[in-house]
Amino acid sequence: MKDGKLSDTNFSNNSDLRQILATTIQTLMDYPEIFPERTIFFQGIDDKGRRISLYQKAITKYYSILAIDFYIIGITGNSIEEEFEPLNEYVAFWLK
Repeated sequence: MKDGKLSDTNFSNNSDLRQILATTIQTLMDYPEIFPERTIFFQGIDDKGRRISLYQKAITKYYSILAIDFYIIGITGNSIEEEFEPLNEYVAFWLK
């Protein structure tokens, strides 16, 4: 941001989505090697649900790769945790 602060709520719309997703997926794959005892939690918070939809699509697309190293849990709108199913909608995710 112009004031030098970081923000996870801004949309830049600068067409770098593929680069961001590739970097995020690579970071997810490397993280357990550095911190094997930790679990990864993430959710997308925005008024229109675009981020969580994006995350769900990315997990679905890369599921076969992610599932090799992670047990993926989706959290429903009712706060129910279940094994990730690509056709179900989630509000957050755990990767263990």
